[in-house]
Amino acid sequence: GKKSVPNDLFFEEYFTRTADSVLKTYGRGQIKKAVLSFKDFLDSPPIQSANNCPSEEHYAICLKGKRVCGCSDPFGQIPWTTKHVKRLEKLISMFAKAREHDLVIRFGKPIADKYNDRTNATLHVADSYWNTRNYTKARTYYTKVRDVRMAQRVFIPKRVFNRFEAEDPD
Repeated sequence: GKKSVPNDLFFEEYFTRTADSVLKTYGRGQIKKAVLSFKDFLDSPPIQSANNCPSEEHYAICLKGKRVCGCSDPFGQIPWTTKHVKRLEKLISMFAKAREHDLVIRFGKPIADKYNDRTNATLHVADSYWNTRNYTKARTYYTKVRDVRMAQRVFIPKRVFNRFEAEDPD
């Protein structure tokens, strides 16, 4: 008999093609069009996971406007591979440039929480929390960026230090 391909493999392939297409559009300077294309994918994906609940071994992509996926929510999932994490980081940078803070947090937070060395994604998450007036959460991620980059002796943007010295602007 014929073997069927699991939904998660279809979702992974579709996500990969969509993300790559969106990033090409962004690379041509069409940032609004790129963001809209990705939002369309999230709102009406052609396929979602067949599993009942997201797997902890995978990166869950919450669908239909959900920021966090519960077991009854539509989601897709992709494996935590270096290739996918790099692709997600590029998307997060695009969302940050477009000031799409909700998307930065939605896609960047899982990476920032799982990988200490992914400080670009973590910095975008911190900035998005700061720009949405969630200063306590922002400082948590700025601390992570500062500590990791100091240990690695890598450039730390001045704003990271300024956020600790600043009063909450509100």
